Amino acid sequence: MIKKYLPYIQLHVAVLLFGLTGILGRLINEEGISGPLLVFYRLMITQLSLWVLFPGKLLSIFRMPLKELLQIGGIGLIVAVHWVTFYTSIQISNVSLALCCLAASPFFTSIIEPLVFNRKIAKIEIYLGILVLIGFIIVFGFSFQYFWGIITGIISALCASTFSVLNKSIVNRYNTYVIMAIEFAAGILLLALFMSLILKVFPTEHIIPQTRNAWIYLITLSLLCTTLAYALSIFALKHISAFTSNLSINLEPVYGIIIAFFYFHENKELTPGFYYGAVLIVSSVFLHPFLEKKFS
Repeated sequence: MIKKYLPYIQLHVAVLLFGLTGILGRLINEEGISGPLLVFYRLMITQLSLWVLFPGKLLSIFRMPLKELLQIGGIGLIVAVHWVTFYTSIQISNVSLALCCLAASPFFTSIIEPLVFNRKIAKIEIYLGILVLIGFIIVFGFSFQYFWGIITGIISALCASTFSVLNKSIVNRYNTYVIMAIEFAAGILLLALFMSLILKVFPTEHIIPQTRNAWIYLITLSLLCTTLAYALSIFALKHISAFTSNLSINLEPVYGIIIAFFYFHENKELTPGFYYGAVLIVSSVFLHPFLEKKFS
């Protein structure tokens, strides 16, 4: 009985861990580490864990053609921008708002995927896109004081959609951990090259985490919410349908907003209008896979 439901348990544990990334991001911000620097440490710790856990699988990287390394590395640059904008959105607004924007990723994917794979945009995706647009208009109207937080959150969602679609085009050609290692290495290189400029635009209180809590949050974010969560989602996908997987992963913003509601009491920072808009955006996330399956 347990074996039958184990993939579903693995998937939902992964989704819950993904939902915790926003919470941990805010906690790390409160320890004096800015969003971009947070991402740099997350990439570094996660990269180290991959080489410690899967050295045999990653050795194949050194035999790959330069063209393939650059292709995967280019996707990694988008991943890094996604994380930087996501945590910056949290830093200048709050967790709920950043996650609300991230919930629009499936909408962006419905536009980007047809362009990449040369297919028509389905009508149902256009209708759901209008629903998302209305939701954002409502959120903007009631949360205008977080204007730049919303803008960076939308950019983060757009980047998340873009690298997800591009990863889909290569995921069957390379080992999952090889893809992660190359992408994360590219992200580390990007942030290292522009770190001095980044720190001028996004100043940080501390370059190196100064407290035990900061290191605990960073290690938890890297090992549990990145390495472990990603591995669990891959293991689960081997035994359940992509439809079930996508529907479950769409719970990430919901879990995150609920946790932020109770842990940070963000309901005191946001008006009811924000939640009306968020409900429309999140509803489109849940309606999309059902309607797509029904009308396909």
